[in-house]
Amino acid sequence: MLHIAFVVRDAMHVCVLDDSRSGRYVLRFRKSMGEIMGKLSCSMVLVDIPAFHPDLDIIFLQLQYKGCSNEIMPEILFSYHWGSGKLEEICIRKNVEPMFAYAPCYNDDLKL
Repeated sequence: MLHIAFVVRDAMHVCVLDDSRSGRYVLRFRKSMGEIMGKLSCSMVLVDIPAFHPDLDIIFLQLQYKGCSNEIMPEILFSYHWGSGKLEEICIRKNVEPMFAYAPCYNDDLKL
């Protein structure tokens, strides 16, 4: 299942592709960024949503401290579990290289 995640009006939305022919998505989760980020410093900002694990309902977030100067601050990768509301730091990414999420394809119709 194809999922997309985005933030609109300070709320995270996760939608799933319902019909590939029409391109129709349905909302699977919605939660305010305040609820997700909880007690994290208010000086942290969302940089990216690199991945979503559809079986475990976990979304991965790249956050970064807002610096007072033009200093480049390291990005921090977090996981957020929709069911429990638990936000966990995974790692600090000092040398930010492009990152992608691996997701197996279970479509039997694809001929490789």
